[in-house]
Parts: sequence; C-alpha cells; structure tokens
Amino acid sequence: MAPNEENTPRGVSASRSESMASNEVNNTPPAPKRATSDQTTSNGASSDTPSVAHIIATEASAVLAAAAKLIGTDDPKLSAYFDDFMRSAIPEDIIRFSDAELAALVNYVYAKSAARNPGVPLIETFDPSEIGFARSQTVLVAINDDMPFLYDSCANEVRERGFRIRAAFHPIMSRMHKNQDTRITAKISESTIVFALEKISDQQALEALRQGVNQVFTDVRLAVADWKPMLTRLRDTIGELKQSPPDIPAERLDEYLAFLGWLADNHFTFLGARDYVFNGAAEGRHDPDFDSGIGLLTNQEMRVIRRGEDRSSLTPDVRDRNGTGRGKILGGIERVRACSGPGVFRRGRRGRHAYHRKIGACCRADPEIGG
Repeated sequence: MAPNEENTPRGVSASRSESMASNEVNNTPPAPKRATSDQTTSNGASSDTPSVAHIIATEASAVLAAAAKLIGTDDPKLSAYFDDFMRSAIPEDIIRFSDAELAALVNYVYAKSAARNPGVPLIETFDPSEIGFARSQTVLVAINDDMPFLYDSCANEVRERGFRIRAAFHPIMSRMHKNQDTRITAKISESTIVFALEKISDQQALEALRQGVNQVFTDVRLAVADWKPMLTRLRDTIGELKQSPPDIPAERLDEYLAFLGWLADNHFTFLGARDYVFNGAAEGRHDPDFDSGIGLLTNQEMRVIRRGEDRSSLTPDVRDRNGTGRGKILGGIERVRACSGPGVFRRGRRGRHAYHRKIGACCRADPEIGG
C-alpha cells in the first residue's frame, strides 16, 4: 500500500497492524498479511496429504467455535467483541490456547477496553493462570487509540528486551465511548495488542518492560501528531533553497533538491524536527533552537548532532562552509538528518533511532554534505 502522504506517515510493515491506520488516517487498508509471533511453520507434507497449514486452520476453526460457545450470546456486545478480536487472528497463534483460555483472555481484554478512556494508553502485564489458564506465562496487553506504528514499535521493544513473543493478537476495532463531561457518545477506533510471552518472574524486568512500551507509545504519538508539520518544514526548506540557492554547482543543487523532494514524496518516516543555529565563535557549533522542536525533538534532551566529546561541535570543513555561506544546503540536509527515521518506527535501548540508509549513503558519498 502507498498511503496518501497528506494523511498518514509511510514506512509501515506488511503487518495488518502497521498497514492499517485509523479511519481518520487511512480509509484503504490492505488485506492482513503477517507472522504475528516469533514462531514459524514449515510445510513438508506431500500433495496426497492435507497440508500443515490446512490442518492448523482446521484446528484453529474448531478452537474458535468452541470458545465462541463459551462466550455465549447473553451479552451481545461481548459476543461481537469476540468476533472482532479473532477476525484477524492467525491460526498458528490461536491453537496455542484452549477454547477456555481464549474465552477467558477475550473476556479479560474486553473489560480492560471498556474501562479505558480515549487518549490514555492502557499497558498491563499479568499471569493468565490467574484467569483460568492451565499454564503460567506472561501476557502483555496494550490498548491505545489507533494510529500507525503501534504494533511494530511495541514488538521491537519487547524483543529488544530479550523476550520472545509466543503468540500475538492485534485487532483494530471501533467502539462507542460516552464522554462523562459532555455526555456525548462518539465512535473511536481502538488498537489492542496482546502478546503471549514466556513466564517473566523478575518484577523489575516486568516494570521496565511496561515503562519501555509506554515510552515507545509516547514517542509514536509525538511523531504521528507532528507528521504534517514536519512535512511542511521540509517543503519550506526546499522552497528556501530554491529561492536563495547556495554557492554550489547547479547540478549539485538539483541533486540535493531532488533528494529532498523524494523524501517529501511519501518515501520517508519523519520522527522529529528541530532547527539549528550556526555559531561561528571558537570552533564553530550548531546550537539547537529548542523552541523549534516538533515530534520527538520537542524533547530537549534528545540530540542528533554529535561530534566527538562535544556532541554539537563541527568538523573544520563543515565549519568553513558555514562561514562562506554554504551552510544553507548543509542546514537543509542537517534538518532532515535531525528529523528522520527508518521505515518502521523503532526505539533502541538507548533511545537512539536509526537513520534511513539513503541519508547515510548520501552523507558518506558526498563531501559537500559533511557527513
């Protein structure tokens, strides 16, 4: 899918979770296609026997039918929730649970969803043996207002902490919410992520996991909320370079402008932007203009220019070009380097975000940029 850049960031994965944005973001989600957990299944069956996939699908259908009976029809809202929850589930994930376990899990998540207020993420970990599971393990539940990047960002955080996802569910459902202040009822689109993990007994590790996932969701909300302002800033930079071009060969400027235009044409995921002011004193520096920060770079502690021990010092060749008026093109590139991320929103252990390889290759190959 190539979503409309005016409505949603690009760079999502092939998963249903990442390619389906909320109704306000994207109205044309593709069909679901992903491996939800860290499990793999191979098909070594001959043409004369049912395939492994067919056997698994048949078993999953039986488990779902039995779980639906346990859910019952006495509560129509719960029954509809169960159907929506399981609609995008992968058979390999379903058969990791008994019918009673699936029913208990959906009942639990349904109650959490009903109690959550829009705009406030719910993140919990629990041992499902407490709700009737036959075995002890750890389940992570994360419920949010739907937006891009939630699933893969959450999964990356879990895996980077060394936990293996045994089964995963990510339904995106609409539900009615009544504002207690205005008494107005409105439909909201809700993302629910459920990961079944191996048993985590270390309570400090569990708390760190919850905090890490919460921080990732905070970063995602910042990046998504400021997506259009970041595109506007990039286009303003392109306009400035065209109106007042730096003193470089025309063909080189055309190349830079084409690259920046390519970024703006829905080929890049922007996470944050901040302007830097060149300070020619001493060794020369790019000082951050914190008031200009949007997206992730509203956080003043997050820096992107690092040179040796002094992370904002510039190398002599970059400093010289700024002093001769060539800093405008560098400023355009630096601004992009400061605000761009990879196709999938990722937060590393130390809060660093990998830059798109196109930027890296451009900076390494061209001394004019000073990378």
